[in-house]
Amino acid sequence: MKTKEIIDDMRKITMLTGEISSVHVQNLKTWPFVVFDDIVSVEIDYDLTKANTLETGEGVVIFNTMSKEMEKEDLLGQINFEKRCNMLASYVRNMFWKEIKIEVLFNSEQVFSDSSLKKEKDGSN
Repeated sequence: MKTKEIIDDMRKITMLTGEISSVHVQNLKTWPFVVFDDIVSVEIDYDLTKANTLETGEGVVIFNTMSKEMEKEDLLGQINFEKRCNMLASYVRNMFWKEIKIEVLFNSEQVFSDSSLKKEKDGSN
């Protein structure tokens, strides 16, 4: 079986069950450390039951990044903060599917939100 077929099968299983594998969890928990500087921990929350069961037709992945030493302004002030968040969103959508809302929280306060459905309505990518 080819890699693309395996990934497609994993997507289908995730869409049907709303559950993700331990590999998915590890990737989701690691990516914020790649994208952002100086965070010390990450919690993830998700609902990937997808369009079949959600009214909005969109799953959601929430990253709660945390740092006791860093202030919210320090995170927001990182060079290309918006680009970094979009990169994180891109990682998630490439692993699952494009209809996923990505939220980034810092110490439980939302600092970024990106909805694929909003982009479709606006006609942007």
